[in-house]
Amino acid sequence: NVVDFIKREIEKKAVESLNDWLSRNTESAREKQNAYKPVLTEIYKLRTNLVNELNLKDLIVDHDWSLSYLKGSLMSFKTLAEQHREQMEILKHRIVVIGKSTGVSCDGRIVFSIEDVRQNWLNLITLIPKYDKMLSLVPLLVSELSSILNDIQIVRHVSGSPVLVETYLKQLSRLIRTIQDYKTIHGFPIDFPTNLKAFKLVVDNDQGPLMLLPSGQFIVPSSCYAKALIDFLIDNVKAAEKLLKNYESTVSEETVVVSHTVYELELNSLDKDDNVAPDLMISCCQKLMDNKERLTPLFSELQLRITHYYSVLQDGRICIPWNWSL
Repeated sequence: NVVDFIKREIEKKAVESLNDWLSRNTESAREKQNAYKPVLTEIYKLRTNLVNELNLKDLIVDHDWSLSYLKGSLMSFKTLAEQHREQMEILKHRIVVIGKSTGVSCDGRIVFSIEDVRQNWLNLITLIPKYDKMLSLVPLLVSELSSILNDIQIVRHVSGSPVLVETYLKQLSRLIRTIQDYKTIHGFPIDFPTNLKAFKLVVDNDQGPLMLLPSGQFIVPSSCYAKALIDFLIDNVKAAEKLLKNYESTVSEETVVVSHTVYELELNSLDKDDNVAPDLMISCCQKLMDNKERLTPLFSELQLRITHYYSVLQDGRICIPWNWSL
C-alpha cells in the first residue's frame, strides 16, 4: 500500500537519530563543501570588489539561492556597473541587496531580484530619487500610527526578506485609516492601556493572524479589523511585558552559547532559521556541547544550520532539527 509506505517513511524521518543521520551524510556534506569552496571564494572576491569600486556601505547576498545563481547575479551587477558608471553613482554609501524582489526597502536598502534582467535593475536605479521621497513619508506614518495606539513602538522585522517601501506605506496607511475610523466612531474601551510606550508592534502583510512573538512583539496584519487588534492588545499586554523582559537576556545568552558551540565542535559556522526561537537554539546548542566527544569528529570543519528538519544543502551546509535526539 503506497499510503502506508509514505506514512512509514515520514514516521521514520521524524524519529531518525542525529547519530544515524550524520553517519550517512557528513561525507557528502564535506564533498559538497570542498567542491563549492572555489565558488565561495569567487563570490567573496566579486562582492568585495563591488563594495570598494562603487563605494557601497554594504552588499548583501541572499544565501537561500544556489551559489551558481549568486555568482551569476554578482557578475551581472559588475557588468551593469561597468556599462553605466554614471548612473551607479547614486548607490554610493548605500546598502545593496541581491535577493528575491526588486525595489527599495522601507529602511532604504536598494534591492535587486536575482531573477530580474539587468535592464530592470537599471530602471530601479533611475527611480531611486522617487523612492527616496517615499522613504521620507515612512517616519511620518510610523509616528501617526504610534500616536493613535498610545505611543506603542512601531518596529520592523529584523530578519527575512526586505519589505519594499511602496508596500510598507500602503500597509501603514491602511491600518491607520482602519483604527482612526474605529476610534472616531466608537472610541477605545476603558480598559485599553493608556501608555504602550514600552511595547513593540510590527505591521505585517495583508494576510495572516494577529500574533504575539516570543520576543514580546505584536504582529499585526495591515488588513486587521480595528476591534480585533484592540481586543488582542488588551488580552495580551501582560504576557508581552513578561516576554519583553526575558527576551533581551535570552538573546544575549544565545550569542554566547552559539560562540561556545562553534569552538567546542570545531565548526566552520553555526546559524539558524528565523523561526527557531532563541530559547530553542540555546537548548539545542547546550545538548550539542553535552555530546561534544561523540559529535565533534562528525561536525568538525562543517557548516551547521539549526532548523526543523534534516538536510544537506547544495553548498555542504548541514541542517538539523533543533529538537534532535542522539
